[in-house]
Amino acid sequence: VTSINKEEVFQITQTSGASLCKPGSATLNAVASSSNASIRWYESESSTEVLSTDAQWITPSVNASKTYYVAAVNAAGCESLRVPVSIDVTDVTATIEIENSSLVCSGQSMTLTANSEMADGTYRWYETLTSTTPVGEGNSFTTPSLPKTTKYYVSLISPSGCEGTRKEVLANVASYNPDLTSVAESAEICIGG
Repeated sequence: VTSINKEEVFQITQTSGASLCKPGSATLNAVASSSNASIRWYESESSTEVLSTDAQWITPSVNASKTYYVAAVNAAGCESLRVPVSIDVTDVTATIEIENSSLVCSGQSMTLTANSEMADGTYRWYETLTSTTPVGEGNSFTTPSLPKTTKYYVSLISPSGCEGTRKEVLANVASYNPDLTSVAESAEICIGG
């Protein structure tokens, strides 16, 4: 009588992909139905080359969104169905176009408006290139009273939360300042008609 040792076929029960705001490596995770299972990562659903056997795998650098596949393997080498695990790369490179009033007088405010080809993006406005707290959010921003020409910075935020490069925006204030002294000196005052 020949006995057949039937090995349990394990499954992948949980995975986690990654979101990147620029090209680079990502950390992918997989959990199998048993601690006795081995893990195999693959380039595609049909490829034979095993890229890693780690449950938590740091991928090579990727330049665009990509999907890898992971499987659970038992002691006999029987492999589960492969499960896709995705990396979403959002490199925010859309060009921001600015609309604003060409010039305002000192003490006035100005409304700055940003647009780009990323229709579902949002905008954040900052006082400096490195400040962490925005002074406004949305495609339009109205400045406070401006005593002089002032720099602001605007960035585009993707739906996944990735922030692009900040663009400098000038709120231009007119520098014209009439010489009121000369006007006063030349004025004549007539008394009694």
